[in-house]
Amino acid sequence: MNASPSADDIDRDFQKAVEHYQANRFAEASALLDRLAPHCGGRAEYFRLRGHIAMRNRDPANALVALQRAAELAPRTALHQFELGEHYRLTGKAAEAIRLYRQALALDPRAVIARIALAGVLAATGNGRAALGELDQAVAGAGDNLQALLGAALAYRDLQQTDAAIRTLRRAQALRPADLKIQAFLRELYTSQVRPWHFRMMNDAARNRAYDAAIRRAVGPTTHVLEIGTGSGLLSMMAARAGARLVSTCEQVESIAETAAEIVQRNGFGERVRVIPKRSTQVAVGADLPERADLLISEILSDKLLEEGVLTSTVHARRHLLKPNAVMIPRAIAAVVRLAGGDFLRAATMVDRIDGFDLTPFNRFVPKSVSLSMEAGQIESYSDDIEVFRFELAAESHRPEERQLAVTARRAGTVIGLLQWLRLQLDETTSFENRPADTVTPSAWRQVFHPFTRPLEVRQGETVNLWAAHDVVSMAFAPLPKV
Repeated sequence: MNASPSADDIDRDFQKAVEHYQANRFAEASALLDRLAPHCGGRAEYFRLRGHIAMRNRDPANALVALQRAAELAPRTALHQFELGEHYRLTGKAAEAIRLYRQALALDPRAVIARIALAGVLAATGNGRAALGELDQAVAGAGDNLQALLGAALAYRDLQQTDAAIRTLRRAQALRPADLKIQAFLRELYTSQVRPWHFRMMNDAARNRAYDAAIRRAVGPTTHVLEIGTGSGLLSMMAARAGARLVSTCEQVESIAETAAEIVQRNGFGERVRVIPKRSTQVAVGADLPERADLLISEILSDKLLEEGVLTSTVHARRHLLKPNAVMIPRAIAAVVRLAGGDFLRAATMVDRIDGFDLTPFNRFVPKSVSLSMEAGQIESYSDDIEVFRFELAAESHRPEERQLAVTARRAGTVIGLLQWLRLQLDETTSFENRPADTVTPSAWRQVFHPFTRPLEVRQGETVNLWAAHDVVSMAFAPLPKV
């Protein structure tokens, strides 16, 4: 008759099963647990391990039975409730997962991993606001818990809360400064916020000279400058260098605002340039500005002119943040177009026959517009330049517009669409535009090509009628049918 194993023998064999599991030797772990089964019917840890092995063996039914038994045996242990909740989450039972996560947190409010998991399920079921609340609580209580900080950063990113993700990841990086995965994740987040065009823009000498000249003419020793869109702080520092009494500059992206404040301080303008980490429409006189401003500087212009909200932002500033006779730089912006074609533009926007195959049905997906960086000679121009829309930024408001244009073809050939670029009237003296590279030095702003749905054959001297429209935040173009 075999003697029953001692408690020490049971503990030793169970620990061996744990080691097998940790080393991915699941068959050996299971064999040991089978031998221990008659002696471990009341041990929650035994069923917990069986549940983990079943999950690793892709056996969710047995995993559920084991994890349920562990939770029944230790109903006051948050970990068992959490792991059962994890099983329900992984098997698509969100309501049960939420219930068990909340039960785990009731048992242990410091269980930040459970709180992060709860946030994830809440977000997946459409309750983003509650998810953010749980994440904020988790991060506040995470301390030096690296796993929790990384999990929260991922969850913030998935909820498109990039500033919060960056703040959280910086805490993780402080714990492990040399961790390359953390560094790569942080760079991913920075790149999602700080697009590479920022560097081209800062290095755009022609743009910088034009803005600097207009700023020097507008600024005096009593001028209070408001800038919308701080970026690196370059234009604000130009205003301070020109002698402005005070420069208030607002930047909605938290990490950019923080870096701009560092740059301003490094260059000796910290006393006169104040970076406000807010969207301009959230800025208020009295709370953020000591008074209304005398001069507005803005450079919130996309390649497509309107899509960074320049019109709505400047109208708000004029009504709420500027003095009645405030100066604006730029004072006006315009969209300029010309008929264009050529192999480069065709290949960038549409397809024909490739290697003997007819791919033309794919042209139903011809893009509405595409930003392009072009070299001299890559486009064929078929008309003069046409200023199609012009916006005076000091206007009380801007309304959507539609208009028709009659454009004369200057040569015969195949028109693929309209090439469009920006024209800025910075003040009465200085203007700037990023015309195509066959006429000027390339700019940080790229030209935008608006392809037609199909190429248009034109004769020299022919009139091409076009439809043009804008809705204050974007523009659209199309050829009108020939009469």
